[in-house]
Amino acid sequence: GIYNGSDPGSQYPKAVAGSTYLQKLFQGHFDAAGLAHTPTPFNGRSDYGPFLENGIPAGGMDTGAEVLKSVELRKVFGG
Repeated sequence: GIYNGSDPGSQYPKAVAGSTYLQKLFQGHFDAAGLAHTPTPFNGRSDYGPFLENGIPAGGMDTGAEVLKSVELRKVFGG
């Protein structure tokens, strides 16, 4: 999934605009390539936490490797 940078509840307000910009960059790339994607919340499971806590925008992707895909996600991504 692509980290949801537009969610103000998961970061300090001054980071939202930049994080949203990064999110849209990733979404645009995947959309242009015809690839499926889903939003992923910033959940503190990576090294972006200290950046967001200090108002520094962050973005990126999550592989979702720690859980099995749901039936719905298998329909979208295969597997």
